[in-house]
Amino acid sequence: MIYFLTDWHIDRDNFESDAMLNTIKVLKHSNSQIINLQSAPFMHYLVNYFGLQSQNSFSDLLDVFLDVPSKNTTPTTLTDLKWLSKYEKYYTNKDVTFSNNGVVKGRVYFNQWGFVSQVEYISSNSREIDIYSHKGYVSSKNFYDAQGKKIKWQVYDEQGQVIFTEYPDCVIIAEAYGQKFSRDIYTNYGDLFLEMLSSVLSDFNPRTDRLIIDAKSPYVSEFLSIFPYLQSLVLIYSGQVNEFQAQLSEHFSVIKNVKQIMTDNVVLIDSIKQESSRQHQHVMKNVSYMPFYATSLNLGESNSTADQNIYWQINCLNTLQQESLAKLIAMKLEIPELCVIVDSESGSDRNVLNQIVSNFVSQYFEINLASDDYQLVKQYHEAQEAEEMTPMLREAYSNAKKDRAIFAQYIKAYLFKKGFSFRFDSNKQEKVMDFNITRVLVDSRDDNDYFSHALAVSAGIPIVSFQQSPYLINEKNGYIVQDSKQLIQTILQYVSDTDTWNQNLVASVDVIEMFGEDELSKKWREKLV
Repeated sequence: MIYFLTDWHIDRDNFESDAMLNTIKVLKHSNSQIINLQSAPFMHYLVNYFGLQSQNSFSDLLDVFLDVPSKNTTPTTLTDLKWLSKYEKYYTNKDVTFSNNGVVKGRVYFNQWGFVSQVEYISSNSREIDIYSHKGYVSSKNFYDAQGKKIKWQVYDEQGQVIFTEYPDCVIIAEAYGQKFSRDIYTNYGDLFLEMLSSVLSDFNPRTDRLIIDAKSPYVSEFLSIFPYLQSLVLIYSGQVNEFQAQLSEHFSVIKNVKQIMTDNVVLIDSIKQESSRQHQHVMKNVSYMPFYATSLNLGESNSTADQNIYWQINCLNTLQQESLAKLIAMKLEIPELCVIVDSESGSDRNVLNQIVSNFVSQYFEINLASDDYQLVKQYHEAQEAEEMTPMLREAYSNAKKDRAIFAQYIKAYLFKKGFSFRFDSNKQEKVMDFNITRVLVDSRDDNDYFSHALAVSAGIPIVSFQQSPYLINEKNGYIVQDSKQLIQTILQYVSDTDTWNQNLVASVDVIEMFGEDELSKKWREKLV
C-alpha cells in the first residue's frame, strides 16, 4: 500500500501543477490511499475531475479517523436555503448578498460547480462563516470579532453535532466524541492532528507499505518526529530552495533518516549534499532527482502559423526585464512576425506592459492611440476576430482606408501593438492553448516553472532559461543562457533560423520519451522498493 499524505484545499490556484497530484497520477495504478491532511469540502469533486477517484481511495484525515462511511449525498444549493426568502438579495455569478432594509446581513458563496460553499453572516460586532460540505451540511464554522480576529473554529458531523472547537489557546473535544480521542483538551490543533494521523497509520507495515508526503506541508516536521518508520517514508519537494534549506538545517537529524527525498530541483540536490557534508562528512544517499511532471507527445502548430510567438515567463516587469522588453520591441520592427506573450507573476504588469508598448507605438508611428481612427481600426479587427462584424463597421473601415492616407499608419500601429499580449495566473488548459502556437518558451523567473517546461516540451517547444531544468538539455532542445544579452541573441536565433528550431524539435521528442508517464512510473517504483 502507498499512502499519499496531501495538503490540498479547494481554493488553491493551478491545482494541476501540484507536484503531489502529478506523482499520484504517475503511480495511479498502484494500490494506494490518499489522505488529505486538512478538511477540504468538495475536494472529492476536484480529485475526480483529474481522474484519481476511480483509481485511488481519497478521504479527509478527520473522516478516516472517525471512520465516516462513504455514501451518496447531495450538496447544498441556493434553493435549499429557505431562510433566505425573508431577505433582500443581490445576485452575481459567484455570490448572493442578502440584506434587510438595505443593511447587509451576509453573503452566500458558490464554488466552481455552482453549489453553496460558504455562508457569511455579518453583524455590527461579529462575523460568522459557515463552510458547507459536499455532503450537504455545515462541516465547520469560523467566528470573528468586530476587529476581524478569529475567536474560534468549530467542526461538525453530518448530524450537526460539534466534534471539537479550536480556541486561540487550546482545542476542546465535544463530550459526544470524548471516547474517540485520548484527551478532552489539546494545546493546539497540531497536537490533535498528530494524534489523528498516528491513529490512521496504526496498521502501517514498514516492510510493504510506503508513505509519500509533501515536504512543504506545515505539519511535516512534527510528523517526522513521531513517525516510527522513517525508512519507509518518502519526502517530495518541488519549490524554492531557500524554504527547504531552512527546514533541512533545523530538522536534519530526522530528515536524513527517511527512505528517500525526491526533488526535481538540481540546485536543491546540491544544497542538500553540501549540508550533509558539512554536518556529517558524508553525502546523503537517499536524495534522488525525480521530475514530477510527465510529458506526452502533443506537438503544436507553431511551425504552420505566420506569427512567431515567444512565451516569456517573468517574476515581474522590473527594470532589467523592461530593458529586455525594449529589445524585443526593437526586434519586432526587423521581424514583423515576432509576437511576445508576457506571463508575469504580478497582475499589475498588465498595465505596465500596455503603457510601455503604447508609448513606443505612439512615438514610432507618430499617431494618437486615443484618436477616432485608431479606435475604428481596433474595433474593426476585434470584431473580425470575434466574428461579430457588422455591415456598418465594414463600410466605415473601408471608407477610411480609401479617404485617408494616414489610416494605413493606424493599421500598422494596431497590428504592431497587438503583437504583445499579457497572461497572469493561467491554468493548464490556457497554457496548452498558448503553447499550441508558441515558437519558444523563455523562462526568466528566479525559480523555474517545471510544470510549464513539461507542457512546452510535450508541444515540441524549445526552452530558453537562466537555470537548469529536467526538461532542458542545453543546446539540444533549448539553451541555458547567462545574461539578458545572450537571451536576446538566442531568441533572435530561433526566430530567424528555422534549422535551429527544427533540430530542437527532434530533440524534444527524445525528452518526451524520457519523461513519459510509463518511464517516470518505472523510476518511482525502483525508488520505492
